[in-house]
Amino acid sequence: MKIVFPGSFDPITVGHIYIIEKVKDLFDDITVLVENNPAKKYMFDMDERVRLVKKALKKYDFVTVDTHEGLTVEYCREHGAGYILRGLRNEDDFRYEKTLDAYNHEIGNVETVYVVATEKEHVSSSGVRELLNYGADIKGYVPEEILDDINKIKKNH
Repeated sequence: MKIVFPGSFDPITVGHIYIIEKVKDLFDDITVLVENNPAKKYMFDMDERVRLVKKALKKYDFVTVDTHEGLTVEYCREHGAGYILRGLRNEDDFRYEKTLDAYNHEIGNVETVYVVATEKEHVSSSGVRELLNYGADIKGYVPEEILDDINKIKKNH
């Protein structure tokens, strides 16, 4: 079964890895879909985000990384994926995701699989970006494999 895990991954965090770990035995094909949201301002450009995601997920041979412009349900339809993977950290996430789920189901007949974050539930890409902006250490919030890469990219921006 195919599932798509969409997001901006700006940058990918240990929370994202946690979500993949929780469903890895349920789905044999997981696509991490790096997307652009026109409403967001990014710290890392698309190429940097894709490179970081690929490096962080290198050990997962059942995970592919792809990009897409447009609705996630369109990507799912084009690639034969019947499920979208989303993480829930808190009530705000739930409310937001519940609305998206209704649209995704109506437009694309795609089911959403939710994983409740029980570890590192406070970790978010926006939180990591905030720490980076203030020069704080982000160790423990992003995968160890990409920690140096993120710091180098940030230093060169």
